[in-house]
Amino acid sequence: MPDPLKVRSKYEEILANHNRVLRWLQSGEGVLLRDWFQEIQDNCRHKLTREKEPTELFRLQGRMMLAEELVKLHDELQQYGKDVASGKRKAL
Repeated sequence: MPDPLKVRSKYEEILANHNRVLRWLQSGEGVLLRDWFQEIQDNCRHKLTREKEPTELFRLQGRMMLAEELVKLHDELQQYGKDVASGKRKAL
């Protein structure tokens, strides 16, 4: 039984609701959002090769990192669901 006093992180909440989040990410709106973040990631990668200003490089790296997290969330949630189903991980 989960400890009622333990506070879950936002990521743990997403994992605990992985089926609902996956359904949303696979909906038209979710696909559009993922595609947009993929486009942001691609644009940042292109700009990083040309940018010389350290401050702008730092901003681009941060933007790219955030976009990458959302793009890979779909795959992570699918893997989490498989791991729970196979018994490799305990469900949250």
